[in-house]
Amino acid sequence: MHTRTYLKTTCMFILAFTIIFSTLSINTIFATTSKSELLLRFKPGACERSKEEILKSFGLEVVDEISQIKVLVVSLPEDALLRVKSALSRNPMIDFVKENLKLSPSAIPNDGYY
Repeated sequence: MHTRTYLKTTCMFILAFTIIFSTLSINTIFATTSKSELLLRFKPGACERSKEEILKSFGLEVVDEISQIKVLVVSLPEDALLRVKSALSRNPMIDFVKENLKLSPSAIPNDGYY
């Protein structure tokens, strides 16, 4: 009798799972938004409040900071990359903005001390 109850429960769970997820597309269930990164440096003298407003207005999320050269690594949706990069490059408070490209090495040195 216990086995029969277990089988009923399992079947009901599978049926409910199938009904719920059959209405959703695979992309909706396993959606991952592609993110891109920009390297961004504000001009000297830009106040913190202005920096925060600019970042917020474009929906940029600070991922990292390269403090030695005062560069922010910011994340944004891939589909907004060109628009945001273009707008930031025209902003008078921005020193520079570049894509943070991840490159693979083209060669491995044969230097034993590398």
